[in-house]
Formats: sequence, C-alpha cells, structure tokens
Amino acid sequence: MSKIENFENLEHKETLLKIINAFECATEFNAVILDVDGKQIIPRDCGNCVSFCEIVQNSHGGKTKCQISYKNAGLQALKYAEPYIFMCHAGILAFAAPLMIDEKYAGIIICRNILMWEPDDFFYEELREKNKNLDIESLEKSVSKLKIVSSNKVHAAASLLYLVANQVINSDNETKKHKKEIMYHQSVLNQEIKEKKRLHQELLNSNEKMYGQYKLQKEKELLGKIAILDRDGAYQALLGCMSDIMEKYTTRLDLFKTMVLELMIMISRTVVETGAEMSEVILLNTKVINEIYSLDNAAEISSWVCIILNQYMDLLEGKQTSIKTKQIVDSATEFVRANVRKNITLLDVAEAVFVSQYYLSHVFREVLECTVIEYITRVKMETAKKLLHNPKNSVADVSEKLGFGDTSYFSKVFKKNEGITPTQFRKRLL
Repeated sequence: MSKIENFENLEHKETLLKIINAFECATEFNAVILDVDGKQIIPRDCGNCVSFCEIVQNSHGGKTKCQISYKNAGLQALKYAEPYIFMCHAGILAFAAPLMIDEKYAGIIICRNILMWEPDDFFYEELREKNKNLDIESLEKSVSKLKIVSSNKVHAAASLLYLVANQVINSDNETKKHKKEIMYHQSVLNQEIKEKKRLHQELLNSNEKMYGQYKLQKEKELLGKIAILDRDGAYQALLGCMSDIMEKYTTRLDLFKTMVLELMIMISRTVVETGAEMSEVILLNTKVINEIYSLDNAAEISSWVCIILNQYMDLLEGKQTSIKTKQIVDSATEFVRANVRKNITLLDVAEAVFVSQYYLSHVFREVLECTVIEYITRVKMETAKKLLHNPKNSVADVSEKLGFGDTSYFSKVFKKNEGITPTQFRKRLL
C-alpha cells in the first residue's frame, strides 16, 4: 500500500483534520500533514500560515529544501518514537511528530515557525547566512511577527499532538476502543458544562456579591501558592476555599460538586501555565471528573480534594528543565568527550546533535551554565592533565593529541584554565 493510500482510505481522516485544526486554534502553532518524504498529502485551509514559510517555499528550490528538511526530521522522530524539535533549513525551529498506522511509519505532522527565545544578533546573522538568495528584509520582518513560546509549552504541545493524533489513527480495534472512551468522557463533560452554566446562573442571581468575593480573593491566593510550588501554603489556601464552599453549599451536593470542579479546572490551568506537561494534566483532569461523580458527601469530597491538589503539584516537580533539552545537552557532551582529541568547533557539535548553533548555545547556558566552547576546553584540560601524568607524553605530544595545532597556544589555554603551565603542572607531579 502506498503512503498516500494509507491516509486517503483512513476511516478517521476527518477526525485527524479536526484534531489539527483544534490544535492550531488552541496553540496558535501552524501544523501540516505530510507523507514520509515530506510532501503535503492532506490538503487543508492554511489561512493562518505566517509569511515566513511562504517566502521560503516560493523561492527557487525552496519547497524541495523544505521537503528534505521535513523528511529528515520525520526520520529522527521515528527513530526516537517521540516528537523531534529541529531547526529547519531556513533557520526557524519546528517539530515533527511521526504518524503510525498499524505500527508502520505512514507520515509526519510538522509544526512550523517556532521561536523559543528573543532573536539576538547571532540568530539574525545565521538567518541571513542560510537565506542569502532571499529578500532578507521581508524574511526578518516575518520573524518579528512570530510569537515567542516557552520551551515547556513547545514540548507540551508536541507531546500532546503526537499522543492524540496517533491514538486516533491506530489500528481499527484500538480506534473503536478509544472512540468509546472519548464518547463517554465527552458526554460527561457536556452534561457538566450544561449543569455548571445552570447552577452558576442560579448562584449569580441569588448571591452575586459573595460569588465575586470568593473568586477574586480565595482562589488568587491558592493559585499563587501552587505556581511557586509552596505545598504547605497551597494546602492552607485550599482549606480556606473549601471551608467557604462547605459552609454555603453543603446542602446542595450538585452545586457543591460544581464549585469544586471549577476550582480543579483553575488549578489545572495554573499547573500547565507553570510548566506541567499538558498531556499529563489532561489525564489527571479526566480522573478528577470520573472520581468526583462517585463521591456521595461533602466531607468525603473535601478530603479527596486535598489528595488531588498534591497530584496536580506532583506534575510540576522537576519540570524546570525539559527532558528534551537535557537529552540534547547529554548528546552534545557525549560527542565532545568522544571527540576530545579532535579540533572540534561549536558547529561540529551542533551538527552532531541536529540543532543550530544558536539553539545549542542557549541550552548549554541554561543547563550547564557555560558556553559550548568553555565545555570543550574544560574536557580538553581534564584529558590533558591525565595525559601529562604519563612521563612518556611530552607537552608537544599532549598538545597534538588534543587537536591543538600549536604547542604555545595549548600552553596558554592550559595556564588560563589551570593557573599554571603544563610544564609546571608536570613538575608538581614529581
């Protein structure tokens, strides 16, 4: 079966398109569906496409270069079985999510035009270098229109799209099973939305002043404590919110549950905004909706809410540095150590881990608090000291083995980092 036939005969093609459209509306990312060769195979309205890609693809050979870039990114995503964030040939970040049908690689979802940091002089210099034959002024103007999105949100969006899309287009048996689950959860959510609107209107009509005070004061304190991972403070603030709810709504269990659910929704939004994985929060939200309907009294719900609060805050632990960023830095440091005897550069390392020099420099400063060149030098100096322990290695030999073309330059670098020359270091060993 050809790659295109996989999609043209797909029962859930319309569902996949709805997911992509909803994803774009929710995240403002631009997504396209491609085959494994990087060619678009499902036509769709791309009215929200920004001009950057239009400028690049309308240039001579631009579309072909994009296809090659997307194809390579798709292969990397397939290799690691997860979304792959990469720098396109034109110099802008994107991510690729592999699409699998019956455990076979069938296509790619590409999300384009991503900025995770404020562009600096190095970024624009690299942009000009990569696009010498294009209208640079127009290209830079289009970049200025792109929104800057945090690394955590990019990774969350990539993971969410990958998980949802591949769940929908899985094998027929799995699709039917998940479809039933989705229909069930949707029916629960629809009922909850209708009931929530009715009860909120009732509440606003009967006690508008109290409701406004509840929202503006109690919740603000709770959400603030969650955002800074203050568990004790969040617990005390939650008790304050719950005591107000219990005092006024204990006799109306349906209204009580509605107020608690609203509180949980606000908590879930806060943890996503603070850095939690969106896909994990969605799973916990589903659990919350299911469990609250099984509880029969206000006291039981109040105890349960305290447990759920901790589960939401657990999703924030360790999210300050993204997993993907750490993987890139780990791969880069591994490459440096494996090639320490060569004269490697920032470009060599960036190409080895399939990211741009700009992006690699940023994540190194974020994770290791040093530049790539500083790290290369540090590893070379560690290796140099080990080699100098062997009296058979002269200073010139060590310099040559570590890729320094000139012994005097090696000595200068060694002294700058260690405070003494290689010769003085060796004498201290005697």
